[in-house]
Amino acid sequence: MKHIETLSGRDNQHLKLAKRVRDGRESGLMFVEGVRLAREAILSSAQVRIAFVAIGAGDPAIAEITDEVLK
Repeated sequence: MKHIETLSGRDNQHLKLAKRVRDGRESGLMFVEGVRLAREAILSSAQVRIAFVAIGAGDPAIAEITDEVLK
């Protein structure tokens, strides 16, 4: 089940996983940052495990990507 969760604090398990993936310390996963790369990942049919979206980003493309991930 897909859901939206507000994250805070550095001790969050999802944020720790994202950092490990970003730093190349977690195999089999890819860290994608930015609207363009997120859109490309979705269009490529990549499986999205976790998506982080900044609150108040204000870019309509972010809302579109978020909607696509939550489908």
